[in-house]
Amino acid sequence: MAEAGPLVVRLLMDTGVGEIFDFKSACCLRVFDVNLEVLVENRGETPLTVGPHFDIEHEGGVRRLTALVPGGTNRIGPGEVKSFYYSLDEGFLRGVRSLTVYDDTGRSYKAGAAFGAGLQKTGPGQRKER
Repeated sequence: MAEAGPLVVRLLMDTGVGEIFDFKSACCLRVFDVNLEVLVENRGETPLTVGPHFDIEHEGGVRRLTALVPGGTNRIGPGEVKSFYYSLDEGFLRGVRSLTVYDDTGRSYKAGAAFGAGLQKTGPGQRKER
């Protein structure tokens, strides 16, 4: 984590969430090629708001992720976990070093110091962290 605080950030790859969105929203929302899930858990005692963007550190620099699903700012209450989804090229993922989430108080939370090596790719519906 960038700072000690109430938010815990976890990263998951290839969770099959694109198929779930496609099933639940046959006529409305379309999410293609989603392969990155970011779980943000509030272990604190007060609600916090995160978004509307996250930063992903890659061996080539920092890239801002702005087209997250759900978009905008999102309130996370005490004890709640909120999921965010994004699509990245698998080749790009291999060079990722970390992902940073920001809350509305100005604090930042970092996940995955060795992100490319810290996750194991699995099939839809299976989540494995090393």
